[in-house]
Amino acid sequence: MTWTKRAFDCVFSMFGLLVLLPLFGLCALAIRMADGGPVLFGQARVGRYGRPFRMWKFRTMVVDASARGGELTIGRDPRVTSVGYWLRKSKLDELPQLLNVLLGEMSFVGPRPEVARYVDQYDATQRRVLDLTPGITDPASLRYRDESSELARAADPERHYVEVIMPDKIRRNLAYAAGATLWKDCRVILQTLGMLSHELSHDGSDDPPSPPFENTMRSLRALVIALLVLAPALQQGAHAQAAPRVNDAELQPGDVVRIVVWRKPELSADVPVGADGSLRHPLYQAVSVRGIPARDVAIRVGEFLKRYETDPQFIAEPLFRVIVAGEVRTPNVYSLPPEATVAQAVAMAGGPTERGQLRSVKLLRDTGELSVDLLSTDPARNGTAETVHSGDRIIVGRQHNRLTEIVLPLASVTAALVSIYSVLTR
Repeated sequence: MTWTKRAFDCVFSMFGLLVLLPLFGLCALAIRMADGGPVLFGQARVGRYGRPFRMWKFRTMVVDASARGGELTIGRDPRVTSVGYWLRKSKLDELPQLLNVLLGEMSFVGPRPEVARYVDQYDATQRRVLDLTPGITDPASLRYRDESSELARAADPERHYVEVIMPDKIRRNLAYAAGATLWKDCRVILQTLGMLSHELSHDGSDDPPSPPFENTMRSLRALVIALLVLAPALQQGAHAQAAPRVNDAELQPGDVVRIVVWRKPELSADVPVGADGSLRHPLYQAVSVRGIPARDVAIRVGEFLKRYETDPQFIAEPLFRVIVAGEVRTPNVYSLPPEATVAQAVAMAGGPTERGQLRSVKLLRDTGELSVDLLSTDPARNGTAETVHSGDRIIVGRQHNRLTEIVLPLASVTAALVSIYSVLTR
């Protein structure tokens, strides 16, 4: 997640929590009056990088819902309370997730987080979605806005979800994330609000929507339109969030593949790449990554791990060996993922020293030399658009100070000449 997207999430989640506080109180009061049960429902979900977190919602089902059925809501589920039905239809039950957004566990736009038992069924390609920050809404949610009705029409709802809906959701989210921008995120938010406005205004009754609701939706749409206007300014100088943007560069000897196998720590390791392209590890030495793009390394590792598990759950992250030197606080050799940028590499080295010059950072690689201006607002020049390659050397130069480099030495030489002249003419 980029700093602009995170800043957007923090500002507007806090704003939403403050502005919608009265609405929170009304929803809480309605839930308590309906059956006297708890107001909030927290469910364990799988977040970014597979980290579990608790996602919050207003409770829309009976207290013992988990004992009465599964995790999927199918059709007009009898476990949903009368108040819960209205909250679900208006999507007001999702409002407590603004707290998850503020805490950094979720974003406004991102793939909806799944429960662990469905994540365990992901294949290696689908697990890429775990590299994204989950969100409140996403393009897949717009496509499957009536998911419960679709499941109700299926002969086997569970199987239909796992084999049809879930893979399609992941495909749509990865495709969207590959070109996501803050501008596009705002459009998804606007489309979500428009969809809610349309569905609640045409819920099968002949009665027109109530003025308060109509005014509320109009205000929300106006707010998001304003964000659409501001988005390019917020986004300037930074990359928008994308799916792991693994470039086409190949791993070279000395690079590393970080392998993490779920529930099998004995198979996890940081494995260096040998001179012949094979992984230098007693277990993985039969795996060769020579001649393949870094993005395909996980496929090779997955094929090997199938010797030990039918459906291995793992992450194989290629790490390029990159040298960051010059006027940085911690010059060293770093192992960085292929999606890392020049700017991130400099930040990894502690940033520039007091004498560091960020206007002209040299990127040395086999194909030539590139100059990067880390202070530019143009993404094409400021290092946020240039990903690292194996063997890159990033050199942060020194600032040129005319006073200390020209004037003072010249004054010193002049003073010395005057002293010599005075001695000779005595």
